[in-house]
Amino acid sequence: MNLKIFYLIFILPIQLYSQEEIYLYPEKPSEFVYGEDSILIYIKQNFCICNHFNEIRSATVQFVVEPNGGYSNLIFISKINDDLKEKIRVVINQLPLWKPGTVKDKPVRSYRILNIICKNK
Repeated sequence: MNLKIFYLIFILPIQLYSQEEIYLYPEKPSEFVYGEDSILIYIKQNFCICNHFNEIRSATVQFVVEPNGGYSNLIFISKINDDLKEKIRVVINQLPLWKPGTVKDKPVRSYRILNIICKNK
């Protein structure tokens, strides 16, 4: 008896975060780990980005909160100088992990917009 064996190889696509859908309005939005109202307080207490400016400065940034609580795709929406951009990058990089947004109780990628206002008065 002549037995032939065939090997079938299935190549399954591995979804990386960059290929998954990013939700603008997930069922439960992402939130800062210490509470939504505490993010600007946390930034002010732990970073001194505003100490270098005499006038009021504002910066709006957008990023994606990943299912693991990290972030990616930082974009500066408002036009600000490079010095403030770099300081904000450092702050965002050192923030604790976020609570990711969820859809059907599953963590998903979701957009997040953060407005940082520097009032050094």
